[in-house]
Amino acid sequence: MNKGTQGCMYNCGDACTGECFKPVKVTSRKSSKQKIRLQKELITLYESQITDLVVMSKIELGDDVIAEIKRLKTLINE
Repeated sequence: MNKGTQGCMYNCGDACTGECFKPVKVTSRKSSKQKIRLQKELITLYESQITDLVVMSKIELGDDVIAEIKRLKTLINE
């Protein structure tokens, strides 16, 4: 994965401010609440990146992919 100039996850070049890069300090013994919070943050990041890619490349996700995303989100939110 390419890194921005400030070490962030986006490849924004010299305009990078590093605002989007939030280091997470977690001890080696993560509580289940911490793990769930981190998983939700990761899912949110993935969702925003997928949305950006779909819009920028003018592609569509398949109905099966959309159905699986909805199914998994429902299971997570239960």
